[in-house]
Amino acid sequence: MTIKSHLGKFIIYFICTFSWVALSAQNNISVIDSLIGEIVTEEVLNPGNIIGDTLTVLSPDSVSSLTRYTEITLTNKLQSNGFKVYRNNVRNGFVLEIAHVSVAIKYSEPYVNSFFGKDLSKRDIVFKFVGQIRLGPSGRVVKSISSEKTFSDEINYNNIEELETSSYSFTQGERQKYSGWDKMIEPAIIITSVVAIILLFFTQRA
Repeated sequence: MTIKSHLGKFIIYFICTFSWVALSAQNNISVIDSLIGEIVTEEVLNPGNIIGDTLTVLSPDSVSSLTRYTEITLTNKLQSNGFKVYRNNVRNGFVLEIAHVSVAIKYSEPYVNSFFGKDLSKRDIVFKFVGQIRLGPSGRVVKSISSEKTFSDEINYNNIEELETSSYSFTQGERQKYSGWDKMIEPAIIITSVVAIILLFFTQRA
């Protein structure tokens, strides 16, 4: 097998590898949806909870966009599981009351994935939910909920903006930047490598 064929396979492998990393990552809002879904499954839909089929999802009067989003997402997930759900309109039956929600998103400093530079970053998303299920008419607390869910994966550092949602500030995480040295040296390495590959390709053709 010639050097040129090896080179061609390497370039195809390189492109496919980095395309897979970029395209396979869930965006942050999808991850948050999944974490809320886990909480609904474990804390509300658990077979041990006897709460009938009618439920009110209640949140404080003054809420953040994250709390409101959580309220809507909880409602949708409960409805998709056969519940008749009301939002902030307490009726007879049980109430799922949201006391506090928070999300923390952090990206690690980019680290070396290949000779071509620091391409990858570890993403950590932590979602916390505090609330309770109570009987509407009497106010008796049936269950207290304090749940924390964590999601971690590896993403392409250069695709962070694509994983965040501009209309939801809570999807935007804390990012560790490249160092000044990295900004200077890595483009030089990439350019040098590309030039070397091109020269090798035309040398083999000649």
